[in-house]
Amino acid sequence: MKKAPKSSSSSSSSSDSSSSSNSSSRSRSKSKGDASMKKQRDDFNILHTHGKIKAERIKEAFGYTNDDNPFGDTHLSKQFIWKKKMDKMEKLGKEINISHGDLIVKQEEFIKDIEKVKQRRAEREIEKLKLDDQKNLLSREKEEEIYEQWLEKEENFHKEQSKIRFF
Repeated sequence: MKKAPKSSSSSSSSSDSSSSSNSSSRSRSKSKGDASMKKQRDDFNILHTHGKIKAERIKEAFGYTNDDNPFGDTHLSKQFIWKKKMDKMEKLGKEINISHGDLIVKQEEFIKDIEKVKQRRAEREIEKLKLDDQKNLLSREKEEEIYEQWLEKEENFHKEQSKIRFF
């Protein structure tokens, strides 16, 4: 009977050693998993923070929000990632580096480009208004000239008619 407890204690000690080795390997894999999960959380937090910053910038620059914009896009402030392009680049063996700083720089460039386009559009509208005013002025001048000619012709007609009546 004493052998049974020894075997159980030896088996339990061997199971304890195997469980301790399993737990140490689990903790190592857990720490690797925790590190990758932490990196994913950090990346998510960066993108989430970037999304908030982008939403604020879009609202500040253009007055749009995710809910209220002329495009009907509820994900307007989220970064668009072209997954098919990324997959294609991975298949070709090209390295894909998307950094937070690059995204912000690109966004600022896009905002500057949009501001330039808005400015050019406003300038074109001003030029168009000036051109319309010039056209209206020219057409008024032509109409006045035509009216003056008509008045002159009418006066000449009446003079001729009065001459004919007296003769």
